[in-house]
Amino acid sequence: MTTVDIPLDESALETWQIQLARADELDAIGTLQRRLAALVAAGISECLDPDLRPPSEAQINYATAIARELNIPISGEALRYRGPMADFISRFVEQFKQRRAQR
Repeated sequence: MTTVDIPLDESALETWQIQLARADELDAIGTLQRRLAALVAAGISECLDPDLRPPSEAQINYATAIARELNIPISGEALRYRGPMADFISRFVEQFKQRRAQR
């Protein structure tokens, strides 16, 4: 799939056309394109299956603590995707907790 139809009712389409004309008159098409691109990128991220989304900051922080404590690497896949990150954490969390308890 390379295209996506975006269903707009007549009111939304008319408003969008006004916005485009306004941006064109103000020579601000580039600014409008950047705003639209940022919104589309955020929307695409929200459409991804949960395991394909980027890991949360909390996951990254916890995995980093595990990796440091156990002296193990975090895979690139785990750093890119939430599912593999969750797998990494669950695989090593008990060992991590035991090591921390021993201190």
